[in-house]
Amino acid sequence: AEYMGDLLHRWGFVVHYGNQPQLEDMVITKPQRAIEAIAQVITSPLHLRSRPIRNVERLDKYLETAKLDDELLQELWQEKFNLREIAAFRFILENHYLMTQIRSQKERMYLVPSMLSD
Repeated sequence: AEYMGDLLHRWGFVVHYGNQPQLEDMVITKPQRAIEAIAQVITSPLHLRSRPIRNVERLDKYLETAKLDDELLQELWQEKFNLREIAAFRFILENHYLMTQIRSQKERMYLVPSMLSD
C-alpha cells in the first residue's frame, strides 16, 4: 500500500507524504485542492485584494513585506479547507520552500519569497 501511495503521488494522481510522520496517514485525492490552497497564498496582489478580508491591515502588511501571519493564512483558507487540510497545505508550502517560518515574538509568521517585490 505504501508503494502504491508513493507511485500515485509521483504520477500526480494524489498528494501523499508517506515519509513525513505528521502527514503519513493523509492522502489528498484531489491534487487540485492543494494547488488552489497554494494559489491562495502565492498570487497576484489584485487577486488577494478582490477577496473579502476582515483585516485589511494584515493583508496590506503581507503585500508590502511578504510576511504572512498565521491569522491571515487561516482566513485565506478557512472557507474552503478543513483544519487537517490546512495543516497539510502549510507543511507542503514549507516543505517546498514556498514559505518559511520566521521568528516573531507575538505570532506565527512566514516569509513568502515569491511575494517579495523587486
